[in-house]
Amino acid sequence: STYNTGWLPGDIKGAFLSDTSATDLVGSGELVTNGTFDTDVSGWTALGVNTGDDISFIWNTSGYMEVTRGTDTIDGLPEQAITTVPGRTYSISVDVVTAQRAFWRVGSASGGSNLVSTVVNNGNTTETRSFVATTTTSFVAFWTDSSVTTGIDNVSVKLADADRSVNANGLI
Repeated sequence: STYNTGWLPGDIKGAFLSDTSATDLVGSGELVTNGTFDTDVSGWTALGVNTGDDISFIWNTSGYMEVTRGTDTIDGLPEQAITTVPGRTYSISVDVVTAQRAFWRVGSASGGSNLVSTVVNNGNTTETRSFVATTTTSFVAFWTDSSVTTGIDNVSVKLADADRSVNANGLI
């Protein structure tokens, strides 16, 4: 009664546009402000800034955000709040330019990771995930291992149609 997928046997790659709603599917456009880091890191704020913060993020002249962590806590990690609609599916894509290990997450509260939590073990890769918003504001954040600098670029979040297959990769 909720989806029109039917039985999906075998190696299903995706099942899209299968809800029972008669409303039109309209895209949101880009939800992240300054996810390309062409000239700076404006739009991103340091989470949990306390005395002894150990993460910093700066603009690299090659056009990406560098996230550096010392040996202490993950206070100071770059975070951005985006407007979302509860119950809707979103797709997030992130280019990891340079990394030994990079972490990124999406949460329903500042500092949260309940919607997406991802670890990328090497650089020069694009990672894409889907999540279902639970609040009107979701939070995207990045960090890295101790004593490591990671390059992040082309951060994008867009409204997506849910994938009803086991792959759960929303269609933008």
